[in-house]
Amino acid sequence: MKVTIETKGCWHRDLDTAMESQLIGQYLSTNDCRHGIYLIGWFVCDAWSDHKNQRIPTTDLSKAKHQFRQQAKTLSEKNTFRVETFILDVRV
Repeated sequence: MKVTIETKGCWHRDLDTAMESQLIGQYLSTNDCRHGIYLIGWFVCDAWSDHKNQRIPTTDLSKAKHQFRQQAKTLSEKNTFRVETFILDVRV
């Protein structure tokens, strides 16, 4: 079995859309792999002073998990791909 993994930090500007536009639209659609994982690193660190800290989602982790699970389910149902999501909690 082959699996394509798309990774994003929680600050990424395309976090809400990249599961469909990148994982499915660019990677799964262009090869024979039918399974994908959308892996999100959930970082929160008050010490960050760069652009990442300004883009950290305001939603809490449990709501984000629900949101991305629903998105993966919907995308899997309307495509010939199986997509799962996983949020890695790496908060400081």
